[in-house]
Amino acid sequence: MGWMVLIFVAIVAALTWLMYWANRWATQYVQKFLEERLDALREVTEEEKVPAAWSAPFQSRIAREQQRGSSAARITQIQRGAQKHCLRQMDELIKYVQGVRFEDTQNTQRLLLEKLREQKSRWETATWEAMMEMHASHDEEPIE
Repeated sequence: MGWMVLIFVAIVAALTWLMYWANRWATQYVQKFLEERLDALREVTEEEKVPAAWSAPFQSRIAREQQRGSSAARITQIQRGAQKHCLRQMDELIKYVQGVRFEDTQNTQRLLLEKLREQKSRWETATWEAMMEMHASHDEEPIE
C-alpha cells in the first residue's frame, strides 16, 4: 500500500512539473507571436515599409544568388516569391487586426485596416526593388 502512495505522489509531481513547463513554453510562444504581429503592424502602418522579419530571408537569398552569378530570371523568380510571401503575410496581418478588439474605439481598428489595405495595394503594384526602396528610405531617416 505504501508503494502505491509513492507512485501516486511521483506521478502527481511529474504531471505538475510537466504542466508548469508546458504553460511556461505556451506563454513564451504566445508572447513572441503577439510581439511579432505588433512589430509588423508598427512597421507597416507607422514606417510604411515591409517588415524586416518578412523581407530579410529573401534579401539574403537574393544577395547569395547574385554573388553566385545566377541569371536575372532566377533572381526575378525569387523576388516574385518574396513579394507573394509579403502579400500573404499582409493578408494575415489584416485578418489579425480584424479579429482584435481595441479598448479605445472601433475607429482605431478602421484606421489601421485602411492603412494596411492602402499599403497592400501599393505592394501589389510595386516591384520587389521598389518595395525594398521604400524599406531603405525609412531606414535612412534620422530619428528625432
